[in-house]
Amino acid sequence: MTTTADRPAAPLLRVDDVVVEYPRKGLAPMRALAGVSLQVAPGEIVGVVGESGCGKSTLARAVTGLAPAHSGAVTFGGTEVGAVRRRRRAAELLPLQMVFQDPNASLNPRRTVGAQIEEVVVARDRAQGVRRGRRDPELAREADEALLRVGLPQGAAKKYPHEFSGGQRQRAAIARALVSRPEMIIADEPVSALDASAQAAVANLLRDLSRQDGIALVFISHDLAVVGALADRVVVMYLGRIVETGTVEQIFNAPRHPYTRALLAAVPVPDGTGSRPQALTGEIPDPGSPPPGCRFHPRCPLAVDRCRTAEPALLETPGNTAGDIPPALVACWVAHDGELTDTGA
Repeated sequence: MTTTADRPAAPLLRVDDVVVEYPRKGLAPMRALAGVSLQVAPGEIVGVVGESGCGKSTLARAVTGLAPAHSGAVTFGGTEVGAVRRRRRAAELLPLQMVFQDPNASLNPRRTVGAQIEEVVVARDRAQGVRRGRRDPELAREADEALLRVGLPQGAAKKYPHEFSGGQRQRAAIARALVSRPEMIIADEPVSALDASAQAAVANLLRDLSRQDGIALVFISHDLAVVGALADRVVVMYLGRIVETGTVEQIFNAPRHPYTRALLAAVPVPDGTGSRPQALTGEIPDPGSPPPGCRFHPRCPLAVDRCRTAEPALLETPGNTAGDIPPALVACWVAHDGELTDTGA
């Protein structure tokens, strides 16, 4: 008998067949998302990967309501994001926070980081029917605690963004997101503008906060090594569509889509063999005029006639031949037909 405890948690985030288009003067609209569906469970860490221009950042903006969907729906916690009116957005979407790629652009240079965090605390409390004066000492205390929690020193609340390093500014942006008591954080390339040591520190911070507080995390990145160390599940995007999704083990140890394999082959591996990563050949086509059939077929070494005429659906395919890795969801005719060899990435 299946008990309530055995049932999987209802998804916190649902993205259902979302299409996002950007108009272009004199040209066909650029379809940045071409029918994307995704679910994220409470507390789950999902990594979204792909080349620049694949639609990762547009997905982040669609989820948070910053990029209105042309069609489809985004639902967070049972509320349709696109249907939330502007005057109600702060109250209903505070549990959904976003950390942007460039903290210089997301932090106000004219205000201390403490004042910016206090502003979020006031908005959070107002949404819960609690009114506080701007000089309430509890505001400063919460700002100090949030900044200490993300690894910034005592007194950081009194400093301005330009007084911090890039990694510290991103930590301050994360602290600001945390004080809203979020259920989910969308992190859009949050470490790409940082040096290598800061990248690892910020990525580990996000992972630890997610685990400690049960915060769902959608971590968008082009760095597969970071995603592999961070995520529970990986979503691979190409030209506005999801082409493969599965657990980290499935994607990294038994990738089924030729594009996923090409991405993994391009990652440097410090194994001492002297082997070099293999660059992915060709250029991403114009999203305003995608190729017919499978969107990856002009760059795919395994493409067959069917790939050039019919677009494959995202379906479950057989796992690796040893049977120790379960199947992932893949949009590939060759993988669907079982003709993809298990040679790895």
